[in-house]
Amino acid sequence: DGEELGRAPRAASDAGVAVVWQDLALCDNLDVTANLFLGRELGRGGALRRVATHTETTAVFRELGVRIPDFDRPVERLSGGQRQLVAIGRATIGRPKLLVLDEPTAALGVRESQVVLDVVRRLRDRGVAILMVSHNLDEVFDIADRIVVLRHGRVAADLYRSETHHDDVVALITGVDVDSTANQHLRRLHSLAEQLADADQRVVLPLTVSSLSGALGIERGARYTEAGTDEDGRSILRCSASLKLPDQLTEQIGPIVGGRDDNFVATAAAEAAIVTVPDLRAAAGSELARRAASAGLVGAWAAPVVGQRGTMAAIVGFTDTVGQLQPDQVQLLELFSTMAGAAIDRGRLVETLRVQNRSLEGLHGVLETLAGPELVSGSMSLALDAVCRGLNAQVAHLFVDVGEGWAVRERSSGADDRAHAAGDTAVLEGVESDAVRVDRFDWSRGTAALACWWGEATPPPEAGQLLAGAANSFRLAMERELTAEAEREAAALQRSREFERELARRLGHALRTPLTAIRGFASTMLQPAVQWPESEKARFLGVIENEAERMGRLVAQLFDDSAIESGTLRLDVNYCDLVAAVERAASIAAPPGVSTSDLPERLPVWADSDRLEQVFVNLFANAVRLSA
Repeated sequence: DGEELGRAPRAASDAGVAVVWQDLALCDNLDVTANLFLGRELGRGGALRRVATHTETTAVFRELGVRIPDFDRPVERLSGGQRQLVAIGRATIGRPKLLVLDEPTAALGVRESQVVLDVVRRLRDRGVAILMVSHNLDEVFDIADRIVVLRHGRVAADLYRSETHHDDVVALITGVDVDSTANQHLRRLHSLAEQLADADQRVVLPLTVSSLSGALGIERGARYTEAGTDEDGRSILRCSASLKLPDQLTEQIGPIVGGRDDNFVATAAAEAAIVTVPDLRAAAGSELARRAASAGLVGAWAAPVVGQRGTMAAIVGFTDTVGQLQPDQVQLLELFSTMAGAAIDRGRLVETLRVQNRSLEGLHGVLETLAGPELVSGSMSLALDAVCRGLNAQVAHLFVDVGEGWAVRERSSGADDRAHAAGDTAVLEGVESDAVRVDRFDWSRGTAALACWWGEATPPPEAGQLLAGAANSFRLAMERELTAEAEREAAALQRSREFERELARRLGHALRTPLTAIRGFASTMLQPAVQWPESEKARFLGVIENEAERMGRLVAQLFDDSAIESGTLRLDVNYCDLVAAVERAASIAAPPGVSTSDLPERLPVWADSDRLEQVFVNLFANAVRLSA
């Protein structure tokens, strides 16, 4: 924390510094727990607290993410890797801020070294600063963030691993003069490319300015973009990113005249080429040059950032001395500015694709809604809402031509009257504007139209194409509705025909039995060769009368509309005599000689007497027919 720790080990330990020496400084004859707490034993009243110490030891190694098989085993019987872990565990008991490791893997094998390095990573991720001394460059490049190279007891270099190569470190250790400028520049370009690939468009140019300052050794730089024009049409520059610039260079600059030789920024932007100014005092026509010269700066250069739409910005660097860019610096500057332009174009393309993807997702919702199980008439509003989301419009209307003009079939929800009026006017009165788009289409019953209104917003470039796709989806859905309507009518006609056949079948079956009884008794009474006593004639006539009444009731029931529609048989239930129903059925359908004298005198039941009699008549008739 910026404070001297002094020479006393206790002061360093109290400040949060712990050390694991190369020789580990462990007591071989003591077990793991005793080594961990040597000099800071847990005790009470002069007695060691073995259980508490053992529990704390378990917690230490669990937090390190490693396992020691036996805490009671002397450390001299542990492997080299296990001894190293014991030393690290002892150093981390006090939760240090800085852990110094002196050659922690020098005497270990590959597997044990990897275990120790995994522990180091976990400590680093936990927020512990690790200072590790090592001669193993593979381990250094695998685990380090920064690399400090010592040679002859002095610091030869302080490097970031991401910007350093193995060869550079070897050269610094051995003292060999290796020209690694090209490698450094390539690494910077690689690092910048990785950052630009994932960066937001707004931070692309600031990253480029920062990287350029390191690559070219320029301490002061800025990015200038056009911030509009004045009343005479001259451009105005605005500083949108800067590095160590005085205030007068970060303020708005303008107006400038593009293409003039004495305005180096405008010239670089107009010609899409790098322009250098060895002496700013000579560029009298440039307000930016005058401000820079007044701030004590001498030289400058400007590099355009060019994309598919032309020059998007200019990166400007300033120097304290008169200078000229070297050829390799010009090439490097061109590479950086090209990468920045490509990154910005990529960002714009990604944003465009993101917008189009949102539109396609919205239209996908339209298709799912219109092609779902519900017909379009029941989900039209939801489909129009999906159109609004897909096209980022405020309102969407569907119109149909009813022969005498247009009529609104359905409107989207969530818009005010003004929005709905704009959509209506565009179709009903044929008045379109930049904020309204209409797509008319034909379908089986005439013409229809889909209209969208954006209000104060601007329709997306692909609005026409997407609107046409949505309109085609509505056309297919409306045709589907007509098909479903025709299918419903055909199904209703089929049900009507089936009902007619069922009615005829039921009518014939229900009336056949009483008609048979009436015809049989009437023909019996009319036989000329038989003289029937009056009692028999009275009985025959009674049967005929009863069957005629029963037939009338059956006909009334069969033509009962409610019974027919519900598909059920209505019963007239009451207390009736089951024996009487059987006797009547026997007198109608049973053959001569059938006796009913063994039946009980009466047997009252809760039922429909007519239906019971019909059942028994059918049973007698079937028995006679199948026994013949």
